[in-house]
Amino acid sequence: MKRPLAVIGFAYLAALVVAVFLDGEWFVLSMCLLVSGLAFSMKAKRLRSHKAIPVVLITGIIAFSSVAVYSSDILEPVSKLYGKSAVVSGELCEIPYSQYGRFYYKLKADRIEAEDIIVTKETTILVSSSELIDMDYYDRAEATVCFSFENSYTNISKGILLKGSIDTDEDVVITHTDSKPLYYYALCIRKGISDTISFLLPERQAGFVNAFLTGDKTMLSSSDRQCLQSAGLSHIVVVSGLHLSVMTQIFMIFLMVLSCGRRRISALLCAGLLIVYMGMTGFPPAVSRAGIMQIIYLSGIGLFRRSEPLNSLGLSVLIITLQNPFSAFDVSLLLSFSASLGILLVSGKINTFISERLLPDREAKMTVINKIYVPLVKAMCSVSAVSFSAYLFTLPVIIICFRKITIYSVLSNLLVAFVLPLLMFSAVLMLGAGCCSFLWLLTFPLVIITGVLANYILLVGDAVSSLPFALIRLSAEYIPIWLAAVLILAAVLYLLRIRKYAVRIFSLTAALSFFAGNVIWGVMDTDVRKLYVLDTGSGISVLLTSNNKGMILSCGGDPGRCYILTDVLEASLTDYITYMLLPDSDSSVSLYADDILSEYDVGSIEIYNEESFYENVDYYIKRNDNTIFRTDSDIKGNKTVIGDVVINSICTEELHAVFADIGGFRLLICYSGSDLSTLCEEYTDCDVMIINGKIKNPDAVSCGKLIVSDSLKNNRRYKKIPQDENIIMTYDGGNIAVSIYGDRHYELRRENNWLS
Repeated sequence: MKRPLAVIGFAYLAALVVAVFLDGEWFVLSMCLLVSGLAFSMKAKRLRSHKAIPVVLITGIIAFSSVAVYSSDILEPVSKLYGKSAVVSGELCEIPYSQYGRFYYKLKADRIEAEDIIVTKETTILVSSSELIDMDYYDRAEATVCFSFENSYTNISKGILLKGSIDTDEDVVITHTDSKPLYYYALCIRKGISDTISFLLPERQAGFVNAFLTGDKTMLSSSDRQCLQSAGLSHIVVVSGLHLSVMTQIFMIFLMVLSCGRRRISALLCAGLLIVYMGMTGFPPAVSRAGIMQIIYLSGIGLFRRSEPLNSLGLSVLIITLQNPFSAFDVSLLLSFSASLGILLVSGKINTFISERLLPDREAKMTVINKIYVPLVKAMCSVSAVSFSAYLFTLPVIIICFRKITIYSVLSNLLVAFVLPLLMFSAVLMLGAGCCSFLWLLTFPLVIITGVLANYILLVGDAVSSLPFALIRLSAEYIPIWLAAVLILAAVLYLLRIRKYAVRIFSLTAALSFFAGNVIWGVMDTDVRKLYVLDTGSGISVLLTSNNKGMILSCGGDPGRCYILTDVLEASLTDYITYMLLPDSDSSVSLYADDILSEYDVGSIEIYNEESFYENVDYYIKRNDNTIFRTDSDIKGNKTVIGDVVINSICTEELHAVFADIGGFRLLICYSGSDLSTLCEEYTDCDVMIINGKIKNPDAVSCGKLIVSDSLKNNRRYKKIPQDENIIMTYDGGNIAVSIYGDRHYELRRENNWLS
């Protein structure tokens, strides 16, 4: 069997991805199929002769078993703490960061004590606080933590088994420790790098360079992050194979100079420096994957052995996922693995294909022009082939995880490819010169060079992201089915060894099926209204869309998360807002009003207490001829009719709410502080009720589904609400979509996860 580590590693990763998604009966059924398949392959002579088949099946059985064991031994015990308060004692094991006005701390807890459960096994948890807690890395903290009602696979893939919030009104006991592990110094290096970059560079460039070198995106602005993502350059600020390969070259050049050209010694020392760099970034799965491959390559140089890339890739994935099976769900690892696999398998063929067409007989006639033209074209072909192969293989992961694709990714990567090594080299030299007093004179020119290169990449991101159709959003439910069919087609074409027309058949079938799916889905979705409750943090944003038109019933949340609302507007192809309600000037209700009014045409605006809104909103509402000004209402509310949608906005001393009749579908939105016992009787029966904040007397309303739109940090407000299948909470778990079909028939699902 050729490349055994590649076969085992790839099969193990694929089986883990499937096993993580399956649960209950489907998990058991899949396990039985694998065991049955193994028994059949051992009996059948033809199958037994193919060693790869039983190896793959055994690997799949081991992968499913590891997920089952990890779930029962590690995840189930801590899941009993979901939604509970507990006294936690542990060490701060990562650099704290702030986001949307909260401070986040990663703790390695060795004792968690709740009322009815005590966990003494070492558990990594992520806690947030509204106030900064003064503590050093690996200091001990003891505090009361309120855990959330759920945890995401993304957190589990990173080893974070619980998430919660600290009530800073209570005492948090900090114990400073003198004994620190080796990882403490890696954290100090990362913090020192971030501080030095912030000191030397302007804010925007500093945020980008820090993310580029360390993977820490907390200093990177949300607008820059969005532009890089739309341009297909978001991988630049995620430390992965690209960074490790460039860093390896920098280390090797430095060590070769110091060792007077001793390649073996330099390679072995370089492997050690790479481990330090990996530790400095926090050993995320993608970095570990790339680092292991580089270390295997460098060890081969040191021991006079040549490494096999596919085997190295398989071994690196195997090492990472054996320790934590759920790391197979880490998006950065899947993207890094897919990109590496694409580069190894097809980039050479694509490079040859392009070169043969752009350089016919050029190399045979080495004129002065050809001496410049040929190397330039070869370099461009190589970069294009690498970018396109990585893009092609990461496309399924991007579609499934992000529900969008970047059209100009290959172009933008071609424009920045030659800059990335220069940026890393200049940034490393800048940091070295900035830390050495005798090299201080070199710092200023290096700062200028680093800033110019960073600005160039950001400029490319801005320019490409502003091109038409730079980002195509794929939120329709048929997309996963289409993607699975396309991947099956690719596998069939490969197994049948159809080489001559395989690419044409695949491309034509994929394009036509995608187009047909869009048309069919558009026809099916014509009369279906979509109600979105958006996961914008501690506020509430509610959007109703139909036939490329939208109605905004609330547009609040945490700062910096307006993009969630605009993303859904773009994904639903909404080009016109027929109605916008601003019932309150509080940020939890109307924070994004300014952004929406500046970007979209709004037909009618209904606003309460105009004078309480800030100046920008006042400017837009006065320009709108259809603005409806309100001060307050009685218990029946102020009535607004738009087509077959009847909106009653209620604003009294005891109650802030919106009742909407959407073609027979009854919706009630209640804002923080509302007393539902004062609600008019005709509004107390609804299909869906959405609440935010502290609601008094919620039992006064009868509803089919209850949606809690709030942030995890506020989960204590809802402790009295029983957790059952009719209650769904945002809590950073993704948007909630309700498809309204009429006659009070509707479907509710988690919009950000097709597999929910």
